[in-house]
Amino acid sequence: MCVELVIRALHTQIPKPAGSSVQSLKLILTLLCEHANSDGGSCFPSHKRLKQFSGMGNDAVNNALKALQELGFIKKKRTQSSNQYLICVEKLTAEIPRILRAESQTPVTGISESDNRNSRFPNSGNEPVIKPVIKPVKEPVIKNHSIPDDFTVTDEMKSWFAEKGFTLDIQEETEEFIEYWKSEGGKKKNWQLTWKNRMRDQQKRYGASKPKRATKARPENFANKDYGETKVNF
Repeated sequence: MCVELVIRALHTQIPKPAGSSVQSLKLILTLLCEHANSDGGSCFPSHKRLKQFSGMGNDAVNNALKALQELGFIKKKRTQSSNQYLICVEKLTAEIPRILRAESQTPVTGISESDNRNSRFPNSGNEPVIKPVIKPVKEPVIKNHSIPDDFTVTDEMKSWFAEKGFTLDIQEETEEFIEYWKSEGGKKKNWQLTWKNRMRDQQKRYGASKPKRATKARPENFANKDYGETKVNF
C-alpha cells in the first residue's frame, strides 16, 4: 500500500465524465491507489473486491474503470490470473498538505493491514456504521407542593434578611408565614423564594412600626403554689 498515492488521489481534481459521477471515479481511483504496491505503480484488486470496498454495483464499477482509462488516470493490463491496473502517477496531484505529508511519513505500529484499511474505509463492508446517540439530560421537574412541615429559616435566608436591613422580627414573621400557608393550603414550587417575597412585602407595609404579637401567658404550676396552707410556727 502506498499512503502517498492515496492522499494524492483524494486531492486530485477529476473532470466530470459522461455516464458516471466524479465521486465514483475518485473512490475507485483511491481504492486502486490503496491497493498499489510500495513502488506506487501497479495493483491487482479483483473486481469483487472493488465492489465490496466501494459499495458500488457491478456496472458502476465497470463504468468508473472505463472512464478512468479514457481520462488517462489508469491503464488496464490483462494477466493470466487477474487484471493488472497501472496507475499513471503523473496524472495525480503533486500537492500534498503539510500535515498529511507528515502523517504519511509516520510509521504506524501495532495495527494490522485489515484494521488500517477498515479505519480509513469504515463503510467498505456490508456492516452499517453505527453512530452513538447522545440524549440530552433533562432537568428534574419541580411541581407545586404544600409548605413542608419542617420548613425552617436557613443560614442563607438569615444572611439575606440581615443584608436587606429589614427591621422586622424574623421569628415572628416566619411563624405568621407558616400559619398562613398551612391554613390556606396553597402550593408553591419554591417556598424559600415565597418566604423572601413575603418578607419584602411586610417590610414595605410595616417596617419597624409593626406591633409585636401578643404572647400567651404561661399557665401557673398550681401543684407547687402555696395558698397559705403551710403550717407556720410562731
